[in-house]
Amino acid sequence: MQEPVRGAEDREMTATPRGGPSSIRGILYQMLWALNTLGNLRVQKPASDNGAESTPSVTLVVEPPDGGDQQQFDSGSRTVVQIKARSDGATWSLQDLVTEVLPDLYRAVDLTIPKTRYQFVTEGRRGDWSEAETFFRSLGDRQPSNAPLGLLDDTKCVRFRRSSPRGGGNKTPFWDTKRYTELALFLRITRHLIGLPVTSGDQEGTIHRKLWHLLANFEFVEAAPFHVLEQEIKGWLRDVVPAVEQVDAHFSQILVDLEKAAIQGGKPIRGEDLFKNLCRVRLSDTARISELTHSHLSTCIANRCLDLGRDVRSKFTEAVLAKWDSAGPVLIITGESGHGKSGSVYLFFGKRQGVSILWQPLNPREVMQKASNGLNECCGTISWDARVP
Repeated sequence: MQEPVRGAEDREMTATPRGGPSSIRGILYQMLWALNTLGNLRVQKPASDNGAESTPSVTLVVEPPDGGDQQQFDSGSRTVVQIKARSDGATWSLQDLVTEVLPDLYRAVDLTIPKTRYQFVTEGRRGDWSEAETFFRSLGDRQPSNAPLGLLDDTKCVRFRRSSPRGGGNKTPFWDTKRYTELALFLRITRHLIGLPVTSGDQEGTIHRKLWHLLANFEFVEAAPFHVLEQEIKGWLRDVVPAVEQVDAHFSQILVDLEKAAIQGGKPIRGEDLFKNLCRVRLSDTARISELTHSHLSTCIANRCLDLGRDVRSKFTEAVLAKWDSAGPVLIITGESGHGKSGSVYLFFGKRQGVSILWQPLNPREVMQKASNGLNECCGTISWDARVP
């Protein structure tokens, strides 16, 4: 997902009072992120000719018992996501990351699943710790052994801005050393984790290997604000709902269904189940619709043993095609039952392989109503009665 460009207007529109309202907003934001994750995968994934998905299914687990707010499983890989709303758009310091984010992500580390990404998704912004982020990412290029500390540089300084002690006073600062090298920073994060229940039962060497894996595969994701994320979801919903007027209703119902699944804790959720009442192909994906239509028509022609060259409508179809503006991708065929719409579609398919959409509505009034709503202007549509002259 592309990172959004945000300004003061976004923070004003999404500001939420602290306390209960902020907590509720955080839960809703988590649900929206899960919905958008499954939705983007669902509507962008191509379908095969029989309507089934051509790639393995993606499963999402919301509130998994072993760490993260959600875990995504796809073709042997896993993505663990920690989600935190921050309506004021404030920054996350490196101390915030170490104390509020990494412990929960550490719970999800499983060294037997090496193909795992760990994402921290937030409306907030990353603070001034880009060198630390670069250091984390560089760990992926090193092959840690049972003693990974030997691979860390104890001379190279990793610079980052340090946050002030919370609550003021004379509290001992979290960063208790003036200068942090790669080794010193790694050990400071380790020391914080060792004092938490998440590392209970892990030997120090195991903690080092698990933390290495976590940091090497960590991503800080500056996500869209709450209201932008909601509009993004409704944007792709418009492409897969039967009617635009149903977008809000489908949005509300799908969100409720997702919340019901989430409260069960650890239940796998599949996009196929959540979006079962939506179109399988985006209505804006004319190329894919054309591909599926052509495949279906080829099967119909073969099953019916049709000889398109001997059809009585052949010359008439050629005449219509000659008058049809080739720049317009839509040709509307109208007519009552028995007027030859299906046969004409087969002929069009045989003579014009580049047709993007072949549509057979039964009611001519419906056709004219849609055309009057602007379909003819954007698609170069013509209306034609398919009866043989």
